[in-house]
Parts: sequence; C-alpha cells; structure tokens
Amino acid sequence: MTLIIGSVNATTPEQLRHYYQSGQYISEIEKKVIDCKQYLDSRLNRSKNEKLAIVLSIDETALSNYESLMLNQFSADPQVFAVSYLFGNPQPIGPILELSRYAQSKQVALFFISSRPLL
Repeated sequence: MTLIIGSVNATTPEQLRHYYQSGQYISEIEKKVIDCKQYLDSRLNRSKNEKLAIVLSIDETALSNYESLMLNQFSADPQVFAVSYLFGNPQPIGPILELSRYAQSKQVALFFISSRPLL
C-alpha cells in the first residue's frame, strides 16, 4: 500500500505556510495514518505467518524539516535545500511516530530510507 498524503497545490512560501499553520497538513496526515492502521490490521489478520514491514522516508514523512525550510523561504535551490535538511532541527511528525510505535507493537518491521546528500 502506498500512501500519498496531501492534495495541496501550494507553490509560494505564503501558501505553504498557510497549509502548514492552518492545521490542514497535520489533519491530512492523521487521516492517512488511520487508513494505514486499518490496512495494517487487515494484513495482520490474514497474514499470520508472514513478516510484514513498513518503509518510511525520513524527511517529510517521519521527520518534518518545516522550520528550517521556512527559514530558507522554501527555496528550490539544491544547495539551500540540502543545508535545510542536513543542518536543520527536524521534528518527529506525531502521527507517523504513533504509527511506527503501533507497527512495532504488532511486530511489524520498520525500515527508514533517505535521499539526503552525503557530507
């Protein structure tokens, strides 16, 4: 199951700030986490002998870099973007952390992937 969160068409820093600060961002994540838990439960119920796993991207899935991205005006410049990710102070995205803990409590393996640039 692939979850795509959000349907926002924000292209300016002001639109991105509004999307995040209005609560729409976290609300959409919370709804998708509910869907994911239901799907996970259904798989666990019918897959008694299978080992299940969830694969999560680190940036903007498990961790939010919103603050450092905002400070850099959501720049699309690859160097500025990399600095935001490498030297920012990312925060866990609450519903995803909750989902991760839920999956672990059900003995579901977790894998975290990243496309962060190497130092």
